Amino acid sequence: MQNVNISKDWIYYISTNTDFDEETKKTEGLYKVRTNGKNNTAIHQNVKISDLHIAGNWIYYIAQEDKHNEDNGKLETISSLYKIKTDGTKKQVINNLTGTVSFEGSNSVFRMIVDKDWIFYELDETDSIYKIKTNGTKNQVFVKQSDAIVGKIENCVYYCRDGKSYVIKTNGTGKKQIANFELNFEEMHYLLGWVYYSDTDNNVYKMRPDGTKKKAIK
Repeated sequence: MQNVNISKDWIYYISTNTDFDEETKKTEGLYKVRTNGKNNTAIHQNVKISDLHIAGNWIYYIAQEDKHNEDNGKLETISSLYKIKTDGTKKQVINNLTGTVSFEGSNSVFRMIVDKDWIFYELDETDSIYKIKTNGTKNQVFVKQSDAIVGKIENCVYYCRDGKSYVIKTNGTGKKQIANFELNFEEMHYLLGWVYYSDTDNNVYKMRPDGTKKKAIK
């Protein structure tokens, strides 16, 4: 069980079982189960899923599927953004690879953040962060020259580039460097309007989510 999300009285999770499990009746895919352990239900089976977010009545996730390349006729594994209702209905692909983005030969999504009606994501073999509306429209470049999305706090997205960490607001403003090393989002802590983190020498800092008012506290 991976990428556990809880919404109301349901637990949504990813199963990584590559073979059918006779005991649990599960293979790899997306599932939900009641918080009391009952009604374990498959939502999207027989597909490798690498990320999962719940927002309202929708589940957003990345699924890998084998598709034929029309140019060379070969079978390729493509990762795409999907959304599906929490009841398992209305499954649809979000990134239809249209809009203002030049994908430079890549159309495989491997990391995402959901914020209100926007999804921020990365594409394999590109050095940028993109964003797209949750309805699949307005696909566009959000940040050029990025190695990886780190995470999001309030209306600020954190990312790394060339061993350094940056922050940018979800509306595309306020970009600034906040550390000369790569931040680990799991080690960043948010409390009462402040973000706390440590550097490679175990010095502890705090700052506002947008990177302002940074100060050492240890």
